[in-house]
Amino acid sequence: MIYEKPTDNSNIIRENDLISSYTSALEGLEGIRYRLHGDSTKEKVDALLEAFQYGHKGIDLVIQALGDGIREVRESALLLLSYSSEVTAEQAFWNYLPFAKMQCLHTLTEFNLDCYNPE
Repeated sequence: MIYEKPTDNSNIIRENDLISSYTSALEGLEGIRYRLHGDSTKEKVDALLEAFQYGHKGIDLVIQALGDGIREVRESALLLLSYSSEVTAEQAFWNYLPFAKMQCLHTLTEFNLDCYNPE
């Protein structure tokens, strides 16, 4: 019999299989929480969709995703919150300020509305 040495790629594949099987073994909110801390954008968005179905506790995970570093994840969380009728979801939706991370580049010091005449 000829035995092949595992290549670096096969080790990566085995690690990915291990991670996937571990993730699928985690059920419910714990599994969703685990996937939300992963690196894959698609996996995070899928986890948000699942979390949304878990009521109040799932909504809390969706709200936490508003602080994620990936824009697509934040936008998905915001969209899901817009569809929820829960008070905490509505509050988080209205309190979310995507501009909060922006820095002021220039402050207007001399601004006069009297000089604007649209007619």
